[in-house]
Amino acid sequence: MDENENINYDNTCVFHKESIICSICSECKVGICMECMYSDDYHRGHKIEKINSDNTLKIFNIFKEENYCQLSECKREIKQLETKSNEIYKEIENNHTKYFEEIEFTFNQIRKILDTQEKDIKRQLITYLEQNEDNNTIINSLLEKEFTTINYLTEKYKNTINTIDINQLFNNNNNNNNNNNNNNNNNNNNNNNNNNNKTFKHLEILKHSYQSKLILKDNEQINSLIGGYHKTKVIFGNTFELIQDQIIKTAVVEKGYPYAPNISVDGIEFFNFKEGYPIPGGTLCLALSGKIESFKRELIPRSVHTLLLFDGLDLNFTNIKIPDFIKTIYIGDIIQPITNESLGYGVNTLFFLDNFKHKMEPFSTSVFPSLSRIYVGNTFNPIEENYSPFGPRFNTLINYRIGYRFRNIISNGWKYPVITYK
Repeated sequence: MDENENINYDNTCVFHKESIICSICSECKVGICMECMYSDDYHRGHKIEKINSDNTLKIFNIFKEENYCQLSECKREIKQLETKSNEIYKEIENNHTKYFEEIEFTFNQIRKILDTQEKDIKRQLITYLEQNEDNNTIINSLLEKEFTTINYLTEKYKNTINTIDINQLFNNNNNNNNNNNNNNNNNNNNNNNNNNNKTFKHLEILKHSYQSKLILKDNEQINSLIGGYHKTKVIFGNTFELIQDQIIKTAVVEKGYPYAPNISVDGIEFFNFKEGYPIPGGTLCLALSGKIESFKRELIPRSVHTLLLFDGLDLNFTNIKIPDFIKTIYIGDIIQPITNESLGYGVNTLFFLDNFKHKMEPFSTSVFPSLSRIYVGNTFNPIEENYSPFGPRFNTLINYRIGYRFRNIISNGWKYPVITYK
């Protein structure tokens, strides 16, 4: 019995798990199913072959000689990526905890400030109320006293005020005095008591008159006290929206800069720019890579002194001038050409990396007054010491890559740039 008869082989499509591999895409050199043939996302319109030993052998040889031998390295890279991914997530998780604590602390402080301010305002309101309450107590006490006195006087004189004869009171008093002198000693005490009441009636009238005068005067005082009330008012300013806006801005959660691996060239680690996101302040070495629709020199912090225009950079340099504070520029296999004017006046060191394909315009000391060193890799176009861009007035030392393709350079070489992602 064939030992392979009891083995179940996986012959399903890589992408369509319910479909069987039935053909070969000769353009892509892979096995495909029927769905792949008719799908715009896969192999529609490609040249298709029937599966046979020849094309299967070709694909197997590619698998054995090219792909399989790289799987171990790929496995190592996957482990590295896994470690890197976990490190990044751990950093994010730690930052999350830190920011969470900072948010709680910040808003607790805001609550304390608001609570203190609320208590202060309420305390002021209570103080003013107590002052008005004291004023009200004084007024009511005076009014009650006056009301009692007025009631007493009006009741006492309501029937006699118009019949009182002051002269008659005094005549009566004189007569009473004469009578008192004629009274015998036995009746003296009783008569004196009776006559004293009549004698002092005019004094009572004087007292009541004075009281009535004081009452009228007290009314003026009471009116003055009424003017002492303070109609407390709390003004809520129209800045509530502004305060609310400031509180909202106290802590703003940003999704953050998408992780883009840094690029390392010759041991220098470059921050990899991502379009639409700011470059962190303090960045020293900056890399531009990939497709960039729009870029302004103002985006580059003044801390940057080294710039890498990395392989595959697709950026129109027509209206872009690299800032003069950048002193060193690495130029790789960029897609669109770069002009001398775009490089800026401040550069003192230029690196033309392997596969740089554009021809450079002639350099001059007026355009590059500070340029002192140029390093040339295996570029697509020759850059020689006697090449016109570097004329005799151009006092620049040119260093060529060992193995420079246009001539055999041995003594003036510089090390091969190691380009890695981190």
